[in-house]
Amino acid sequence: YVERAPGASFFHLYGWRRLIEAVYGYQGCYLAAARGERIVGVLPLIDVASPLLGRNLISTAFTVGGGIVADDENAATFLAAAAIEEGRARRAGYVELRSEIARIGGWETKDQIYAGFDRALAAEEEANFEAIPRRRRAEVRKALDALDAGELSYAVDGDIDAFYALYAEALRDHGTPIFPRRFAHALMDEFSDRADILTIRAEGAPILSLLSFAFRDRVMPYYVGAGAKARAHRAFDLAIWLKMRDGAKRGARVFDFGRSKYGAGSFDYKAHWGFAPRPLEYQYALLRARKTPNVNPQNPKFAIVSAAWRRLPTPVANFAGPMLARHLA
Repeated sequence: YVERAPGASFFHLYGWRRLIEAVYGYQGCYLAAARGERIVGVLPLIDVASPLLGRNLISTAFTVGGGIVADDENAATFLAAAAIEEGRARRAGYVELRSEIARIGGWETKDQIYAGFDRALAAEEEANFEAIPRRRRAEVRKALDALDAGELSYAVDGDIDAFYALYAEALRDHGTPIFPRRFAHALMDEFSDRADILTIRAEGAPILSLLSFAFRDRVMPYYVGAGAKARAHRAFDLAIWLKMRDGAKRGARVFDFGRSKYGAGSFDYKAHWGFAPRPLEYQYALLRARKTPNVNPQNPKFAIVSAAWRRLPTPVANFAGPMLARHLA
């Protein structure tokens, strides 16, 4: 159903349930609406119990997407009611739907925290290159010149260890705990036919690693880790262009740049590539909770912790991060 439903995303796939249950031990609660033998809607939920945020049902925890996918409003309403019933039975504080577009009346909606960025890909390489704004296109050309000169190299090599080291460094610098290494391995195993890792090297050493997904006609750069030399070598620009170019060659017709918080550096970077922000309309049914969660750097409490995390030595952050990350779904 997820493979064919127009509103479904990569984060609705059942593999996320297997992955999260195996690595974090949280229980999946995946709902489906059916008429007779035909499925007409789905809602993936993860039952997350955290000492930081309490117990909540999240669709889909540890990802940026989820929510209700349904053929019609009757099926959507049915799934929303079933989610509330499950939440009450499990004594959850709230049910959270990380939906792109709010479709459930009576639920709280937040639409000014995150924005999504995507746009169409042309079949022709030149058309995609010309669609990049002029200043950013000039940076990509410099990165390609460095590639031609042998100053940089790249490979889609699935190097999980290089990815994890660079991603952990990047998250520490942003004040965010890293997920456990086994999550990265389990992710690549679960989605082996939908995920790849692009590694960019300078002088033989990895300086940037990009883990991307492919779903239907979309190419989705998702996790990116970079070392201190990545910016000087324009490795970010090179990696994004390579995913655009090679994705289009494989038949992808949408480049999904993922979500970013309003006001974040990544938000501005994606805008500089010519992508227009699209507000994401996350929805919440408050059950035992009195207000919607505020788990982001704009919350002063989390800002203090984030600032302290950035000062940790990398080995300490890598040791403590996975223990904390499982509670930040």
